[in-house]
Amino acid sequence: MCSSDLNLKLACLNSFLVSRGSTLTHLSCSTLILSTRDLLVLRKHCSSLERLDGRFSVDNTVDRVAVQADSHAAHEAEYSDLASLSVFIDSPWSQWAEVVARHPWKSLKHLDLNGRLSCRVLQVLVAEAPLLESLSVTNWPNEMVAGGMAFEDSWVPGVLEANPLPSLREFTLRMDSDHYVEEGFLTKTSLSHLLHHAVVHCPRLEKVVGEWTKVPDREISQL
Repeated sequence: MCSSDLNLKLACLNSFLVSRGSTLTHLSCSTLILSTRDLLVLRKHCSSLERLDGRFSVDNTVDRVAVQADSHAAHEAEYSDLASLSVFIDSPWSQWAEVVARHPWKSLKHLDLNGRLSCRVLQVLVAEAPLLESLSVTNWPNEMVAGGMAFEDSWVPGVLEANPLPSLREFTLRMDSDHYVEEGFLTKTSLSHLLHHAVVHCPRLEKVVGEWTKVPDREISQL
């Protein structure tokens, strides 16, 4: 077994993962995502991960603006096989699903993410992980991501579209405590969707934590 705790430029992290990722069972990393291709490097070369703790941030340049890397960080040739991919941050999930299926998480049981995320990035990371037992997402205000702020009701069906979560025990979807917004971004609609899905597909689910806005206790009990 091998674990690693890293805080590197993502290009340098990818270089490390290409050479050593197959030995990792636990990875904790903090990085800015400039290309969704980088997430596929993670999936392809860390196929034995059992736990991923990621502090990922996405800004509005992802997949749209060519960022000039400094010379020491130019490692793209090491994963050139991913350069021809036609999917990008705005591609529909139907296109992403085919690509992600090539690099399944065969052992992943714990996924803990925080940062300025987008629903698509979450889908790419959570998909093809049938053994996933705990999924925790803590988001920051996401004003830099095109098309949304923090959470909204499409996130829950988006996650379930990518992974029905048959082994899930704990599910957390919340804002960072320092950025709590009183009105919230999730409503009864997504909570109901999650619970109805869980009745059929998630027999082991024991704990749900989230910030669903102003759902009265009596309605929670009915759900």
